[in-house]
Amino acid sequence: MWHSTRIDDAGRLALTRLDDALHTVWQATLPLSETSIANPVSTWLVDGRLVAMGNEETVVDGALRREQHLVSIDLASGRWVGWDMAGERALP
Repeated sequence: MWHSTRIDDAGRLALTRLDDALHTVWQATLPLSETSIANPVSTWLVDGRLVAMGNEETVVDGALRREQHLVSIDLASGRWVGWDMAGERALP
């Protein structure tokens, strides 16, 4: 289930896996901002992983900054790895 961690601009996109009884199996908060027409998040399902590409929005000195990230989430465990596209570095 896709959802946002908050309803304001500081919220991040999260993915929660539910079991058959709708209990949480795992939850992953991703370094991506909520999707919208202006800030779309693209996803692909690849061999048991969900790959997502989108922007993380932050405000720095009053200016909006968008950094594009590529994230791969293991659907069995919820563990993710990410890459900062512009900074060409792994995300912590």
